[in-house]
Parts: sequence; structure tokens; C-alpha cells
Amino acid sequence: MEVMGRESRSPRFGGPGGAATQEGPEGHVLLTQLGGRVSSAQGLVASNLNLKPGECLRVRGEVAPDAKSFVLNLGKDNNNLCLHFNPRFNAHGDTNTIVCNSKDGGAWGAEHREPGGGRGLEICVSFDQTDLTIKLPDGHEFKFPNRLNLEAINYLAADGDFKIKCVAFE
Repeated sequence: MEVMGRESRSPRFGGPGGAATQEGPEGHVLLTQLGGRVSSAQGLVASNLNLKPGECLRVRGEVAPDAKSFVLNLGKDNNNLCLHFNPRFNAHGDTNTIVCNSKDGGAWGAEHREPGGGRGLEICVSFDQTDLTIKLPDGHEFKFPNRLNLEAINYLAADGDFKIKCVAFE
């Protein structure tokens, strides 16, 4: 997996196998995770992302053929998530559905459901004071309310049977 963003970012990553950083093209910081797949037993966690309103966090990866679901969480920390992005292929009574939610101080909000569930995935998440905009590779785009009114997204966590190939800040 590689991570690209402005040099001013100093993200911290945890997860399977550790990580190595190097300077990439045009002054981007590249991070390569040694280990590859994110699974429910060992997820990727990144902090200090400093994603600002109007910027896009692009995550590209592949979903295993037998996957039931996976999760991408974005926010301040694990207890304060502005976006819990949970594509469900066949889990929790949902089939080919994207479930979005937020968590404020450890308390979950109301779920929002969108049709979807492709096996290849590249999403772009951007936000402003009122909404997060989620763009999917098939051209589908939807908004989810920024219930926490975050001024920056500093936390990313991934879990489930999903192989992250690249995370980029644009």
C-alpha cells in the first residue's frame, strides 16, 4: 500500500507488519505498509492526517471475492467518527448495500443506506462544515451529514477483508 500527500503531513500508521516512508514524486510523502491485506484481526490505523475541508482522501483497494463486508472509519479518533463507511455484500441482513453512520463520543447516530457493493473500490471522500461527499468509481456520488462539524479529519481506520492499495490526499 502506498500513501501520498503533501510533505507537511506527518501521518502515523499502525497495522500489520509496520510501515516504511520515503519521499515520492512532486514532494509527496509515500508510505508503504509491509503486509498488504487489512483483515478483521489486524486493521490499519492512521492518525495526524490533517485532511481539511475541500480536500479529497482517496482510498483505492480490492475486496476479496468471498468478503461479507469491510469498514473505513474517518474522524477525530475511534470514538468520534464523522464517517463510518461500511459496504455490506452479505452481512447483518444487508446485501450489496453501503451503510454509513457517525459516532459522537462513542454513541452511534442513525444509519444511512445507499445501494452499492462493487468488488473493486476507489472512493474519494471530501467534506465541508455541513456534509461529507463520497464519490464511488461507478460515478455514483452521495452526501452524508457532517454531524460532528469537524474542521479536520485526522483519523483513518480500515477493517475487514479489504486490500488497500493506495491512500492519497488531493
